[in-house]
Amino acid sequence: MGVRNRKIENQLLVPVAVASVAPSNPATTASIAELGSDAVEVLTEEDEAALLERLSSIDMARLYLSNESEGKRNYQQSLDLFREGVPVTQVKEELLLKKVSQRVRFINPLKLLQSKLHNALIFVARPTMSTQQVFSVSLDYLSWLVDHNVNDYAYLKASLSEMQQALMQIPDGNRWFSTQMIQDVLIEGTTLHYKIPAFLCRLYAAPDRYHHVSMRMNARFKSKYTLNLYELLRENLWRGETGYMTLDEFRERMGVGPEEYTEFKRLSMRVIQPALVELESLGDIFASVRYGREKRFVTSLNFVIVQNPNSKLLSESAYLDPGRYKELREEFGLNQKQIKEIAEAFPIERIEAISDVLLYRYVLNRQKNPVKNWFSLFRSALRDEEDRYLLTNSEKAELSLFREKRQQAALLEDNQRRERELERRRTAARKHQSNRMDEYWAQLPESSRQELWDGFLSSPEGKHFRQARKLSPGSRPDVTHPLARASFADYLNRLEVI
Repeated sequence: MGVRNRKIENQLLVPVAVASVAPSNPATTASIAELGSDAVEVLTEEDEAALLERLSSIDMARLYLSNESEGKRNYQQSLDLFREGVPVTQVKEELLLKKVSQRVRFINPLKLLQSKLHNALIFVARPTMSTQQVFSVSLDYLSWLVDHNVNDYAYLKASLSEMQQALMQIPDGNRWFSTQMIQDVLIEGTTLHYKIPAFLCRLYAAPDRYHHVSMRMNARFKSKYTLNLYELLRENLWRGETGYMTLDEFRERMGVGPEEYTEFKRLSMRVIQPALVELESLGDIFASVRYGREKRFVTSLNFVIVQNPNSKLLSESAYLDPGRYKELREEFGLNQKQIKEIAEAFPIERIEAISDVLLYRYVLNRQKNPVKNWFSLFRSALRDEEDRYLLTNSEKAELSLFREKRQQAALLEDNQRRERELERRRTAARKHQSNRMDEYWAQLPESSRQELWDGFLSSPEGKHFRQARKLSPGSRPDVTHPLARASFADYLNRLEVI
């Protein structure tokens, strides 16, 4: 399970039900035709190659490694829980998927299981996404990860087949890129092999902006609208609200079809209210909705995000790791009370992102104006809604290198400190052993001293001293000689007389 076999990349991966990249569904074809009238240009092969080259640049290599290390930890933890037989919906550990905060439009809105599978397949691929396109996963584990009936492989296959037909479109500046979510799919026994387009792999491997999705929450929800709303809220958790969206934008984000719930009353009754109720019942976060109106008609929505008072999941999982806590204390001079205050008021991922920006600007680059009040600057940055505190991928890579060098220097210093401490203890032990040897030697009669000395000269401990001084048994004892003291003490210690 979860084994990635590079040999699969050299094989022809057979789609589960569709052999063509282009969708065969007439409704899908119609949707694509409608998009052809937009004043935008689809990325050409040359455009895609340029994007891949940019996303494969050397300065992003360390960023890939950092992201993949995080993905590997979460993925391995999930495998351990799966083997223990703990249902994913009941795990206490938080399994997080770092997901790109990128506007994506799906042609043919995804169903609930397909949305869950989409997140699950990205979660499995995260540890090696910058170097691979083909990934493998056990169907048993995959079913566990999305809380699906492990014996219902037929429905799972049907969902994968439909996912191949559901095109996703991603804007890039004034252009957009249209691709399949997953390309070729091969099922061998109980193992699924699947291919993710190269552009998506590079985009997902080191996102400029991202949010975290809980795989526990991903598996819990029973409605696709709740899951889609949850992801929308997680994406905007750092600022506490989604901001006002037009109804068309909201419908698109929720996966509501063009002909579904055209009246706002029905949209509210079938989509908004049920999603909020389920979110309050099962989610780690909750939201209240505000309406924007023109005359008497609702034209826009804004969801205000709060911690769910009925759930302890958020408070259980929201903690700063020791390294980040130490950074806030040592680099920014925040005390325990101040750290607790911002940790209770802002999402952990937001605190980490701002910490990265401030560390890059004021520590790594050492801006001329010193910071007089770090706590005030930190709170102001956390509340920023104008994207003034963001790092480019190049800056993230530079910061990652800085942290790596600093960690190596700290590790070297720590090793040197340990060596000094170890040498101090060795010296103290030798001194103590030497004192005990002198006390023991002083209380021995002359005949016993000679017998013990002769035994020492014949022993492995005394061999070097005997050869260096050209001595033989019967020679006069001299335990004060510098070459003899340590070896003689070792000899007595082996005899367990001192």
